[in-house]
Amino acid sequence: MNDQEASSDQLSPPPIAANSQSLAVHTLPIIGIGASAGGIEAFEAFFTHMPPSSGMAFVVIQHLAPDHDSILATLIQRYTKMPVVQAENDMEIELNHVYVIPPNAMLVLFNEKLQLLQPTEGTKIRLPIDYFFRSLANEMQDRAIGIVLSGTGSDGTLGLKAIKEAGGMMMVQEPGSTVYDGMLRSAIATGLVDYVLPVADMPEQLLTYKRLALGATINIPPVTTQSHLIYQSFQKILFMIRSQTGHDFTHYKQSTIQRRIERLMAVNRIETINDYERFLQNNSIGVEALFRDLLIGVTSFFRDKEVFTQLKESVIPQLFENHRPHESIRIWVAGCSTGEEAYSIAILLREQMTALKQEFKVQIFATDIDNHAIDFARTGIYPSNIVLDVPEQYLKQYFIATGEGYQVVKSLREMLVFASHSVVKDPPFSKLDLISCRNVLIYMESDLQDKILSYFHFALVPTGFLLLGSSESLGTHDREFKVIDLQHKLFQRSHGSSTTRFELALPSIVKDMTDHNDKMISRPRPPVSLREITETILLNDWTPVCVVINQQGHVRYVHGRTGKYLEIASGETDPLDIVRSAREDLRIPLTTAIYRAVIQHRDIYEPDIPIKTNGHETLVNLTVKPLSETAATENLLAVFFEESERIIAGQAGEETNSMLPVERERKNRLLQQELNDAREYLQATIEELKSSNEEMQSTNEELQSVNEELETSQEELKAVNEELLTINTELEQKVEELNAVNNDLGNTLNTIQTGIILLDSELLVRRFNPAATQVFRLISGDIGRSIAHIFSELDYPTLFQDAEKVFHSLIMHEVDIQSKTGDWYAIQIKPYRTLQNAIKGVVISFNNVTTRKQAEATKGALLLAENVFNTVHNPLLMIDAKLHVINANKTFFQTLGVTAKETVGLPLSELGDGDWNIPELVALIKVVFEKNTTLEGYEVTLKSANLGVRKVLLSARQIQTEDTKLPLVLVALEPMNGSLA
Repeated sequence: MNDQEASSDQLSPPPIAANSQSLAVHTLPIIGIGASAGGIEAFEAFFTHMPPSSGMAFVVIQHLAPDHDSILATLIQRYTKMPVVQAENDMEIELNHVYVIPPNAMLVLFNEKLQLLQPTEGTKIRLPIDYFFRSLANEMQDRAIGIVLSGTGSDGTLGLKAIKEAGGMMMVQEPGSTVYDGMLRSAIATGLVDYVLPVADMPEQLLTYKRLALGATINIPPVTTQSHLIYQSFQKILFMIRSQTGHDFTHYKQSTIQRRIERLMAVNRIETINDYERFLQNNSIGVEALFRDLLIGVTSFFRDKEVFTQLKESVIPQLFENHRPHESIRIWVAGCSTGEEAYSIAILLREQMTALKQEFKVQIFATDIDNHAIDFARTGIYPSNIVLDVPEQYLKQYFIATGEGYQVVKSLREMLVFASHSVVKDPPFSKLDLISCRNVLIYMESDLQDKILSYFHFALVPTGFLLLGSSESLGTHDREFKVIDLQHKLFQRSHGSSTTRFELALPSIVKDMTDHNDKMISRPRPPVSLREITETILLNDWTPVCVVINQQGHVRYVHGRTGKYLEIASGETDPLDIVRSAREDLRIPLTTAIYRAVIQHRDIYEPDIPIKTNGHETLVNLTVKPLSETAATENLLAVFFEESERIIAGQAGEETNSMLPVERERKNRLLQQELNDAREYLQATIEELKSSNEEMQSTNEELQSVNEELETSQEELKAVNEELLTINTELEQKVEELNAVNNDLGNTLNTIQTGIILLDSELLVRRFNPAATQVFRLISGDIGRSIAHIFSELDYPTLFQDAEKVFHSLIMHEVDIQSKTGDWYAIQIKPYRTLQNAIKGVVISFNNVTTRKQAEATKGALLLAENVFNTVHNPLLMIDAKLHVINANKTFFQTLGVTAKETVGLPLSELGDGDWNIPELVALIKVVFEKNTTLEGYEVTLKSANLGVRKVLLSARQIQTEDTKLPLVLVALEPMNGSLA
């Protein structure tokens, strides 16, 4: 559990006098509501359903344009009967009121009043929701309530974490109920949200929570004062957490656990702890929710900036001074939560290496028991609102902007190993230069704090540093650490040994062989009697020397004079170790006897052990006896030393008279040599065992580190694999789209009648359609050949040069060229442009315009004929096969005094006053049509306004047209006696 204090050091509110006469904010429920895009609709749904006498106060934080006046208060007033006002500086909070943030301001709650602060000039991103939520958490603690409504971005996420750390409650709008769900999804992704609801359902749930959590409905007194039934329920809840998660909260502060339980009881609408116990019994999700609530570890980058300044100036430089580049700098961030603090320390280390212009091997172990937090930290992806905490120069150098916010650069992520680890039950890391464990110990009872601090002392190198939270202290371990900065809780390990000694298993002495003899009964001492006095005298004068020790070999009590057997070793003597204090000849048998007594749980007797005292050898009987009946809280043993009554060979003349001096000397030398060899062997064995134990411990730590790195690598590979799968899916979709586009393009090119050839930047053929093969003799094998080498039906020798000119000038070229077969083609040469407006070649198109050319020629001929038709001075008339007038020239209209309207389109028989209605003439003209003959000099009498009655000679001839199915006949009039005019 890594609960840390929320900070709001971007803007520091001014100090406010504490003599306000207003209602104390800490007893007044204040609801912080944050919204951005789509917020107006959400406010309408919320305040429409919120009763005006709810007994709460509401502070609305909406993203507003800084340079425009706001009418938000007016808009919200339409939806509620509560007074809605725009917040002002130093404004007191009142019940059943709504306060709205003004434009271009940051709103905070400080010293029981609303305060307005001016945003920092030049700030690119303003996060007013985060800022207010943090101040709300600091001021209200576990009574803080926050609501996140519609909006884009991630504003509100950091403030949400601060409220949850303080023990407050968070609601978030259902993302599916709004188009603008960025803020909502960012908040939900933290896993800390209590309710995800439609806005209209929030007021009812809020009122219920207020009644249960903020009222007097749920109030569990301290567990020590509870009835047996309530105490049992409390213990059963802790047991269910341990059974499901493997983590024991028994030695955590009961008051903290109690507050968390009370809050979740309110969230689930449960009023008694007994009911809550029954609720959890068959509800693994509820147990997991309580476990995660106890683990709420809210942190941020460079939290408490003064602490990190002290680290940067006082600690980080020493770490590098004490190490060579090839030596590893090892750091442990215990209770790292989502990793912000660990990455902050990594940034400081990287900055120091940059300043030194030298690379060092750095290992940062970041651990927590919250697997979700560890998974989040490994990705290194954080919301965009970290700009509140990360200095701009670090943000540019060590983060990459992504669609989700910012991601820590890979080179920094590779410095850290994130792992699931419990400081309570798992072995600590070792040989560490710095341990940071901030705001973890404050949630634990003193015994557990002592245990963990002893772990830390063991894990640190002699010059290692320890960083604790602002509310934590060393307790009884103040002799083991020296103070570097008491205000910021920075300490350094003392060079001496720990007074509580972190107990490790040694091969010669077994550490607390489970708890086989823990059932010791404390008995009251009876009054002193004569028997006791007598026994005391006998014990002092007639009993052997005795030393009482624990199973670790630490001396607890000494009886008699021990100078013959023990001597104080140099160095630390607290506590006194009997093996280190024993004379050299006694150490091996003493170690063996203690070991056997602990393992076998029986008395061990070792007779006639030779030792050197005062220049001569003495035989000693050694007895080690486990003490089964003692009032002590640890398993003890009694070690007895007694001089043997036997005499060493060589000291009694009678026993050695029969043995020759030379033989006796030889045997003595052999025995002495064997004894020396045995001693050396045993000593070497002990040293090897100790060395092996240390190596195994070091190897175990390295294997654990490697395992953690492998787990991280595996997770990174999984992430990479998922990314590759996503990219592969996207590529498959793009390939399908490209195939569809290619098919469309192919069908289009194959369908159109215009020939198209695509050339690359070197004027080599890239693509062509079937219509182009009618002009160029192209086959598929010609792709990649120069257009100049392809045979063409066109009489166009400068095609290559024109294409080259278009590629360089980017000006389209158009020309009509006739082919060798006589067909005409309109040729266009254009630059080939990509979607990025890059020129990658040219496009040549060929459009057959033979029909157009022929039509143009025909049109010219007709125009010429019409000009000739109108130029002739004799009247001319053109009729079709039905003998209808098609046209007449100007001379005809002028001579006969008629108009085109009176002539064109009429039957020949209806011209004039019937002068043309001559059956013989009609018959003759029909013959001209049918037999393509001519009619010459047919006399006709015509009447006209201009000529009067005149006789004319009429001639007719068939005219051949392109459409032979519609022949025409040209009729000409000639005067019989001169001009008709």
